Amino acid sequence: MSSTELLDFLKDVAPENIPSLVSFPIEKIIERNPVRWFTNMRGERSWDGRGLIWDMGFGSAKSYSALYRAGFTVGGYEINQSAVEAATKGRDFFGRQADLRLVGSGDYGVGDAMTWLERVDNLLYQAIFPSMLGEDWRNALDAMDMFLLPGGHVFIADFLRADIVYPELVSGELSNEVWEQSAKRWRQRYQLNQEAFGDLKIGENAFAVGAMGLHKMGYDWAQKSEILRAALELNDTLQPKVFERFARHIDRRDFVKYVTEDLGYVMEEEVLVPRYSRSGLAEGSWNIVPGVEWIFRKPSKYRYRPWQQGDDVDDPEGFDKMKKRRGSPERGDHWDDYFMTLFNTIPVSQRAVYEEIAKKIGVHV
Repeated sequence: MSSTELLDFLKDVAPENIPSLVSFPIEKIIERNPVRWFTNMRGERSWDGRGLIWDMGFGSAKSYSALYRAGFTVGGYEINQSAVEAATKGRDFFGRQADLRLVGSGDYGVGDAMTWLERVDNLLYQAIFPSMLGEDWRNALDAMDMFLLPGGHVFIADFLRADIVYPELVSGELSNEVWEQSAKRWRQRYQLNQEAFGDLKIGENAFAVGAMGLHKMGYDWAQKSEILRAALELNDTLQPKVFERFARHIDRRDFVKYVTEDLGYVMEEEVLVPRYSRSGLAEGSWNIVPGVEWIFRKPSKYRYRPWQQGDDVDDPEGFDKMKKRRGSPERGDHWDDYFMTLFNTIPVSQRAVYEEIAKKIGVHV
């Protein structure tokens, strides 16, 4: 199963079968987004909510109600069109179909790539990165950076690589011995999957996920790589299928390094928590897995928006500076200036859609 086949699975799976075991604590999101007040021309103040938050890969939109009640304007992207339709029906929810790895994908991609560039106050990711194979997780973080408003927050709840014992997770109930046993099992599982599927370049800490059903545990915890490979080769011919997808666990060091060093974010909070995998060790059981909750804050200066690059988001003169640099939208070199400025900073992984837009309006890039 390649990245393309994984994407097809995520697009086609029934919304009710999208895993939704992991949630980020809503109260922590609220803490970092105080209520905003609007003052009209008569000096009257009125409640203006808590700003925008996009739930990225929202699936069943399990967090929508709590966020909406708290005063957020809620939106998001999801690869599965059926899930989008189910989540947005009868709700004030700006949810659209798109690939989280690429700004500008989906039916509204071109418009969204221009409209929402560094405009969204908060982004929420709940168990999304296990579906990012190879370097896809870096592309998704590049896309994240392009949507997020300078000074905005990203909230991430996910799984960590499970072949390591994290001292922060050792407790009376979950002793060091319990975690050592779990790490040993996962270490073996990662190794067997590399032996079976290394040629597919699924990346480290990646593994095949057995389809829900009678034989799931047997394939999830197979003792021989030959069994896994043979099952994959038969997967397209069997009904029900043996595997539903590949997944991978986050490498804590690599992930934090990319967000804080490459993208320059500040890690405001990191909490490690025990999680439970759908892949039990016995009928009806759960398997312990290390998990994490991260809060990162983006630097306060614009990185991508043309005519605002380098300006602080809180600069009271920022709008006037932007208008002066931009000049009249009617001037002949308006769009040339826009895209030349944009392409100075845009990540390579996100260039395609902007190159397409530029060509459509006659700008050579």
